[in-house]
Amino acid sequence: MAGLAFAGLWVGPAVAQTHDMCALLSRNPDWAEAVRSASRTWKVSPGSLLTVIDQESRFNAYAKGAGAVDANSVRNFGFAQANLRTWNWFLRETGRSSGSRSNFALSVDFVGWHFTTMEARTGVKRDHFAPQYLIYKLGEGGYRRGAPTYARRLANRLEQVARSHDEELAACGFEPKPGSDVESAKPDRVTPEPSKSARALPAEAPKPKPKQAVAKPKSDPPAGQSKSQPKTAPKAKPKTAPRTPPAPNSEKPDWILPPAKTKKTPKAD
Repeated sequence: MAGLAFAGLWVGPAVAQTHDMCALLSRNPDWAEAVRSASRTWKVSPGSLLTVIDQESRFNAYAKGAGAVDANSVRNFGFAQANLRTWNWFLRETGRSSGSRSNFALSVDFVGWHFTTMEARTGVKRDHFAPQYLIYKLGEGGYRRGAPTYARRLANRLEQVARSHDEELAACGFEPKPGSDVESAKPDRVTPEPSKSARALPAEAPKPKPKQAVAKPKSDPPAGQSKSQPKTAPKAKPKTAPRTPPAPNSEKPDWILPPAKTKKTPKAD
C-alpha cells in the first residue's frame, strides 16, 4: 500500500489540536454517530479514529496534502488525507461504488478499515495505535523497511493523545466502546488484497462418506398369518426305536400276542 503522506507533512497541520472531543461531537451529532458506527464496525476505539482525523486534517474536509489540487487529485486529500489509490481500494472492499474524501462518515470509516486491514496484512493489532499510525503514514512497505526516529516519536505521542480521548469520551457517556458486549453494527468485512507472490493453496479433496448398510425389506407373511404374529417352526415328531424280532430260544416279549382261537363248526349229520 502506498504511503498516505510525504515526509514533509510529519510536522502536522498548523491549526491547533482539538482537545475537547466531547464538545466537538456534541456540536456535530452526525459526526458522533459516524464515529460510533465506525468504532463498532471495525473494533477501533473512538479516540484512535478521532486522533487520526485530527492529526491529518484538523477536521478540515478540504485539507490538501503536498501536491494535491482538489478532490480529484491522486494525492492526499480530505479529512483522512487518503490518497486516491488507497481510497478506491477502501470503496471496493466496503461495497461502495463511489464516495468523496470530504465526507466525514466515509473518512472515519476509512481509518477504521485501514487499521483492520493492516492488522490482517502485517499482524499489527488494531488497538496498537503507534505502529498502526506508522503504517498509515509510511505505507505497508515503508513500515516494513523501518520508520525514522522522528516518525516513531510522533506516533508514540499520538498514542497517548488517543488514549486520553478515549478516557474523556467514556467520562462524557460516549459508549459503547469496542470490545463491549454490544454487537457490532456491521460484520467484519475485510478481505485483504492478496500479494502477487502469494500462491493459491490446492483445494483439499473431500473425504468419502462411509457407506451405510441398507436394510432389506421384509417379505409379506404367508396367507392366513398376521404381520404381528411371528412365524413358528413346526413341532418335530418324537423318534421311536424300531422293533426287532426276538432272538431264537428267547422268551416271548409282552408285545407278541397269542394266536387267535377259531370256533369249530359242527359236522353235518
